Amino acid sequence: MDIMSKVNNVVEENIFVRYIVILSGMIISSIGINGFIRPAHLLSGGVTGLATMLNYITNINVGLLTFLINIPIFILGFMYLERDFCITSLINMVLFSVILGITQDIGSYIQVDDILLQSIYGGILCGVGNGLVFRTKSSFGGTDIIGAILKNKLNIAMKSTSFGTNLAIVLISSALFGLNLALYTLIAMFLNAQVMSY
Repeated sequence: MDIMSKVNNVVEENIFVRYIVILSGMIISSIGINGFIRPAHLLSGGVTGLATMLNYITNINVGLLTFLINIPIFILGFMYLERDFCITSLINMVLFSVILGITQDIGSYIQVDDILLQSIYGGILCGVGNGLVFRTKSSFGGTDIIGAILKNKLNIAMKSTSFGTNLAIVLISSALFGLNLALYTLIAMFLNAQVMSY
């Protein structure tokens, strides 16, 4: 058994280690979003991207918006998906919403005023954080729940749902905030996906 397999076994079998990894991933993702993505007025993917967009317009706490947007999604999840998966995802979503809310103003402590650097490091940190959470076979909820429902009911691949959601976010971003910010958002999303996959 190689080292990575041993690490995976420990993470999957020990709930304490599992949640240390999950919380670490959530904190890293939150720093990426609130420390780099939001200060540059860029967007992340999925529900968090939608919450960030609404935060720019309403100034409501991004963690609270993430939680509120997820409520109808989880209602559908409990209707169509396995209960255990939904409960685990719900716990993770609440934790992530809280961490996002707590770290909302962390960008004021990170003195970076270069949109390219913000898109690069925001994308990388989000990818590392998401990758750690997915490594534990967990999710943040949100579009993962929608993707799982569409996969079960319509046999639509989850990556197609993710791509469609992120494409819609970029198009809306372009309409609301201009093409330049939408293109920088694409850089962040691309790096996020590459790092998460790695």
